[in-house]
Amino acid sequence: MSDTLENYRKNFLSYLGIASKAPNILFQFINMFFGSDYKSLSTRIWLSLLLQALVFIGTTVLAVIDSSEWPEIFFWITMLSAFVINIANGVFQGCVYGIAAKLPVRYTNAVTIGFNLSGVIAALFMIVSITIAPTPKVVAIYFFSFAVIYLVFCFVNEFIVRRNKYYLHFMTNINNSYANNAMDMKSMDTIPTDSRPQSMDTNEHRLLNKQLFGVKMYLYVFHKIRLLLLNIIVIYFVTFSIFPALYANI
Repeated sequence: MSDTLENYRKNFLSYLGIASKAPNILFQFINMFFGSDYKSLSTRIWLSLLLQALVFIGTTVLAVIDSSEWPEIFFWITMLSAFVINIANGVFQGCVYGIAAKLPVRYTNAVTIGFNLSGVIAALFMIVSITIAPTPKVVAIYFFSFAVIYLVFCFVNEFIVRRNKYYLHFMTNINNSYANNAMDMKSMDTIPTDSRPQSMDTNEHRLLNKQLFGVKMYLYVFHKIRLLLLNIIVIYFVTFSIFPALYANI
């Protein structure tokens, strides 16, 4: 075995972690700057699901093919598939959270729990695959086939949700709600200062009363949630320091 292949073998999980997490975070960040209307979000969701399904189909084909004669090419195809899947997954997660932000607040927590359960579902697929498959090669075929079936289920569910009246109510009326909130804020100008809510100071009221667009809007939001963002950055830093390479050896 060459030194290059030995390096790939020893550091496979480290390579996989970088190929997975870096595009996921990057495209979640980029996704924030695109349109947040429900048609745009829904389109990006089903496109990301379709892309993930296609990559998993390709991965299933690779599991069938004998790649023992070209291990280095197989390694980089695997890294590329992880890269593409996590680009799609980053866009998908950003869009789902964008939709949850327009729904009542309890749905944000439900979405977070749902994303956390995805690891449990993947583990169950792996357990079932190992149980019913006679060889490791067949395990891989079953596992990735389950992933494709599950993505098809998500794809169909997305089209069903887009026709749900409760969902459409919040997605299509959100702009009207924003307009009403803006009118309510403007009406506060006629209210004496000592009668306004104590939780809102004068400077904050003036900022909310302005029409913030482009960079100013993002800077204002980042400033308001800066401590939460710092908390997330620290958590991600610690997580990426130990996962998956160190964590897998415990």
